[in-house]
Amino acid sequence: MVPRVVIRLRLLLVLVVFVLSGQRDPRAASTRRMTDLLERIYSEQDFKTDPNKAGEWAAYYRSMLAKGDLDVRTELKARNELAESLLVAGESAAAVDEIGKLRRFAVARGIVLNPAFDLQIRQTLAMAYLRMGEQQNCLSDHNAQSCIYPIRGGGVHQNRAGAEGAVREWTEILEAHPNDLSA
Repeated sequence: MVPRVVIRLRLLLVLVVFVLSGQRDPRAASTRRMTDLLERIYSEQDFKTDPNKAGEWAAYYRSMLAKGDLDVRTELKARNELAESLLVAGESAAAVDEIGKLRRFAVARGIVLNPAFDLQIRQTLAMAYLRMGEQQNCLSDHNAQSCIYPIRGGGVHQNRAGAEGAVREWTEILEAHPNDLSA
């Protein structure tokens, strides 16, 4: 999944190239009007009521954590929400890093996480690893054999950290919860 900001930057780059080359916007007038309308609707919507603004939610949680005045329970929750927001925003590697920070934060304070919260964190981490592997291998290193089954040749992940991390997390979930069909 390509983050929305990357798509916008690519569109902006195309438009800048056209403007600098002296050409007018190549899009039809109706397309420009629809783009303007969608941009306006998106920008006017408060991120706190819009589930499609995961990037803004991530920035919100980062600012909360930067203040450094949260109680332990709120900080754990904010770190988890930040990781989930990053994952939804397409920043899978950052989500993995945030969950690592959450775990180190808990260990440093001698906190034993509630089993349900720990399971939620593991599930988020497993998905973040899986998506990270896809982004690193299928998007960034795409080739003619990518995403074709059976996987072989150039379709085999060269960077295995994401897939191996996902397998590790889901295996641990299954060991603790053998009937968890989602894992």
